[in-house]
Amino acid sequence: MIELLTDCHRSPVRDRIGRASKAATRAMVVGVALMAGADAALAQALDIDAPEIKAGEREIRSINILNRGYRPVSAGEPRSSHEIDLGYSPVDWFKGIVHLDIENLIGDGAIADHIGLESFVALRKAGDEGGLALTWYTGVMISTDELSTSSLVFGPILKLSRGKGSVTLNSYFDHTFGRNSGPGVNLAYALQAKYELSERVAIGVEGFGRIENLGSAPVWDEQDHRIGPGVFLSWDGEGGRGYGLDIGVLSGLTDAAPDVTLKVNFGTTF
Repeated sequence: MIELLTDCHRSPVRDRIGRASKAATRAMVVGVALMAGADAALAQALDIDAPEIKAGEREIRSINILNRGYRPVSAGEPRSSHEIDLGYSPVDWFKGIVHLDIENLIGDGAIADHIGLESFVALRKAGDEGGLALTWYTGVMISTDELSTSSLVFGPILKLSRGKGSVTLNSYFDHTFGRNSGPGVNLAYALQAKYELSERVAIGVEGFGRIENLGSAPVWDEQDHRIGPGVFLSWDGEGGRGYGLDIGVLSGLTDAAPDVTLKVNFGTTF
């Protein structure tokens, strides 16, 4: 009631001052974020894309990242990142995914960062005994907030498997465009070494990193590199439905990376 009465008696001048103050504060946050890094508000969906594609399969996946221990000047960096993926494979060599990414930024709160349109094209499949699998990834990330930027992402997905062990590498190049875009081509990688203890449980090590502007890359401590152990659970449900849960704890290797990152990713296929 008090707030309503206050609003009713608020002067137009005071309203304009309040709006100007909010605009100035937001502009300052944007400026600090840009000084901290041209892509400070880019998404941080830490997940491993697998090369396997199964015809007729549908997928729902949730990717969740929690960061702790940034250096003091970190406005615009994500405290947490959350992504929802919806995927479908009409044939055994193509899969399409649409996703929504939400970032909880230091100094600006939660934003809907972008909508992603992704495609996977299988170029080589591994045999029954394992071997090398290769899939090509292309994605367009469409900015949905004034703090984020759009980008074109592309690159190979490689997986080498033998018996119960496998190594998967995502090596993606991206070029930003539109508002808040930065110079040059960037590289983001994700590396996973995994060993199956049983049909339902696997353990492994994962590493994630990003190098800005490959033509004039920043020094090591200004790059984002993380590594840590992971546990991977999978099980079957009714009607051919499958479930998966990945849990990992990553340690930052550089000043630009958070000290600790917890990732909890889960999904279902049907």
